[in-house]
Amino acid sequence: MRAFFRKHGHSFKPVDDRGHRLLSSIRADEDVLLEVTQVKNARHVRLYFAMLDFCRDHAINLETGEVLFVTSEQAKWSMKIAAGAATPFVDPATGKTFWKFESIREMDATAFSDFFDRAVYVITHRWLPAGTTEEAVRAELFAMIEPSRRVA
Repeated sequence: MRAFFRKHGHSFKPVDDRGHRLLSSIRADEDVLLEVTQVKNARHVRLYFAMLDFCRDHAINLETGEVLFVTSEQAKWSMKIAAGAATPFVDPATGKTFWKFESIREMDATAFSDFFDRAVYVITHRWLPAGTTEEAVRAELFAMIEPSRRVA
């Protein structure tokens, strides 16, 4: 699982509930490998992670009512394809389709805003029960990335 942390002195503190869940899953005195990546717009990436977690927790197959995504990773690929952040390429020799996926971390503000609008539409109209509004989905996603009220 990936999560966002903020550097404080010589340590890192989680900035939201996702980070707290990740940190609490590590036992005391356990060694972990930490890979640090700085991103253009952390808020955009956090919103993207929130969308994936939201889809994992709430998306259903509207025909069968079954859970659509067991993991956030499954939601990741479906979201990018459905929201237009992927381009298909067909190998002329085999006829197989391959996908080139856009990097969320590399999108500028305009590109991410367009992707986010399309993704919210997809989530609301394809993967959630009728009656769910785009406004409600947006509100939940933004609430998910609010700074945690927990004391670290």
